Formats: sequence, structure tokens, C-alpha cells
Amino acid sequence: MAAVATAMLAAAVMAGGISASTAPASTSQLLVGQSLVRGEGLVAVGGVYRLEMQGDGNLVLYGPGSIPRWAAPGPSAATRVILQGDGNLVMYDVANRPVWSSQTPGDAPNRLTMQGDGNLVLYGPTGPYWATATVQAPSAGPVATAKASGAGTLGVGRSLLRGQSISSVSGGFRLSMQGDGNLVLYGADSIPRWAEPGPSAATRVILQGDGNLVMYDAASRPVWSSQTPGHVPTDLAVQGDGNLVLYGPTGPYWAIGSSFRFPFQNPGIVLAPSAWSQDQGVDVFTVSGTCGASAVLVAVADGDVVAEGISGFGPTAPTIQITSGAFAGREIYYGHTGTVLVHVGDHVTAGEPIAQVGCGQVGRSTGPHLEIGVSVPGRALWPLGNGVTSGEMLRFLLAAY
Repeated sequence: MAAVATAMLAAAVMAGGISASTAPASTSQLLVGQSLVRGEGLVAVGGVYRLEMQGDGNLVLYGPGSIPRWAAPGPSAATRVILQGDGNLVMYDVANRPVWSSQTPGDAPNRLTMQGDGNLVLYGPTGPYWATATVQAPSAGPVATAKASGAGTLGVGRSLLRGQSISSVSGGFRLSMQGDGNLVLYGADSIPRWAEPGPSAATRVILQGDGNLVMYDAASRPVWSSQTPGHVPTDLAVQGDGNLVLYGPTGPYWAIGSSFRFPFQNPGIVLAPSAWSQDQGVDVFTVSGTCGASAVLVAVADGDVVAEGISGFGPTAPTIQITSGAFAGREIYYGHTGTVLVHVGDHVTAGEPIAQVGCGQVGRSTGPHLEIGVSVPGRALWPLGNGVTSGEMLRFLLAAY
């Protein structure tokens, strides 16, 4: 076993190298390529749980009352911990030798999250793949309350255990945490309308304080999530119209009817979020300037193509009027595109290919990339000032990445 661990750590050295950046202060997430050096840490939304890269070289997760709940196994002389592009979380000493790793090479990571429920989780594009299994025990049970929309709700920090459910006020729709470990939404006819993807061995689902809806198994390992950390949630609603929606103080940010899709068909060609930037929208760059047929863009949600070509963004840049989900009624533009696959008047569905990243300098740009932005609610898309809605778009992109 020691030989295997040594081999895996040696592989981590080859993949890791020196970190180019550290995590920003007061964050709950560590992105790919970012490090925590001694004296730095992650703080969960709510401030109850924190992960510290301590001055003594140990990586420790603290809970209420500053009581340690988890630490990287064994004594350590680490100077930093880094989330590598190969999926491994690795601690290195001053000589750049690995002293501990999560032993998860081969996964496609996008973030390490210190969650509000006390769990430290590695997430990839399809969900969680490693955790410390330190989730706080759920509260005794859910309380369903009525919303003006006719919905039954699950509040922040509340769980559904096996055999429990919540229903819309009319009783027409029911979300059930089943005895077989699956989370299923039923209609009045008892026909399933939605279920979490893939087989599950979950024992509960909880709405966490970090904005994520997460299913855990008996060992407190995550088996599915809505991939929406970073939001401030108020409740999960089973609505009278049959939709299952996560709400925050400013409105919905996730729904089963039209979950926000990442705009690249292949997220693997996209540079890490640390390389993205904001102006009117969010500039998302590709690895080695990948463009054309190798960089296909898809619709982030259902909608109608209402315009083609935007001054400064190229003659083919499409604009989509979104018809469902969190951005319903608003317009989203795709800047610096080349070939387009849809045209004005076409209806598109979430995930449908719509365009390609333009090669060379398309519009006012320095090279191949996508700028994607969204209109202000209730207003026309243009004019749109820098930073007005780009932060909102960035949150959705990070959640879907």
C-alpha cells in the first residue's frame, strides 16, 4: 500500500508543479491551479466551518467552537496545498515534494468547496468525486410551507430522509426521497416527471447554506448535487406548475425545467476560470486559441434567436431571447463567433449547438474566445454597461463549468 501511495504522489508531482496563483481572501472555493499557502484558508458560507493551511504545515478543517473535524492524515511539513488540473488535491513541502494527496488523479476537477454543512468536497463537471465525509448531521425533518406560487418548500439546512417527501400546495406534484435512494418528482398521476441522473444509494437530500442541493449516502459521501454553490438560498420549491426550483433572495437560480448549460459543447477546451475576465459580459478563453469546428458553442437554455451580428462582437454574433429558467424573458448574446448554426427565427433548446468560436480577431478582440452576457431584467440588451450583469452571468458559468 505504501508503494502505491508513493507512486500516486510521484504522479502528482509530475502533474502539479508550482502553483501560479493563490485563492482570493474570504472565499469558500479553491479553483483549478490555485493554492492555499501557510496562513490561508477557505471559509464556508455562514462562517461556521473553515479549512486552514496552518503555519505548522497541517491542513485542518474546523467546525463550531474551532473544534477540528478533519485533518490530512499523518504529520506534515507542507507549505501549500494545490488543486491540480489532473483532479488531485496535493500538499507540497518547501522542496516541492508531495506529502499528501486526495489520490484522485484522472478526474476532471473544477473546484474544491468548503460547504456550509461541514463537508469539504472536490467537484468535477458531472458532480462531486471526493469528500472528507464530515457533513453535519441533518435536522430532524423537513417543514413544508406555502409560497404564493402554490409551492411546498424545503428550507435551508433541512433534509428529506428516505421515505419523506414534500408536495405542491395543490397536491398535484410530489418530490420524494425514496427508499431505494433515488430522488424523484411525481405528477398527480404518480408518473415520474424527473429524477436525479444515474443510480443512487442516497439516504438523504439537504439544501445547504452554500446554495447547493446535495444527496448523501450513509457514509456522508455526496452522490449528486445541483452544482450551484456560491448562491444564498432561501428554499427549494415544488411548484404547482410542476417545476422544482431553487430560490434565493433575488429569485430563482436553478430549476429542473431548464438547468443552465455551460456554453461550450466540450468544456475541456476552456481555460480555467482564473483566466476568464469580465466587462459587459464574461470573456471565456480556449486552450491554445482553439476555435472553429473544434470549439462548438451551445445554447445555455431554451429560447429564440432574435438577432445575428453585434457591433464590436462580429457579424455573426447571435442573440437569444430566453424562454425558460432563471433567465426567462432576458436576452443572452454570444460574442466573437465565427460560423453560426442557427438563424433569426429559430427556436433552440438547452445544449443545442448554435455557433463556433471565431478564429483570429473577430470584432474587437485579441484572439479566439467567447464573450457571453445577459440583459438587465425588463430592459433591452443594449446599451449594457461593464459589470452590470456580468457578475450574475459569471456565477451561472461557474456553477455549470
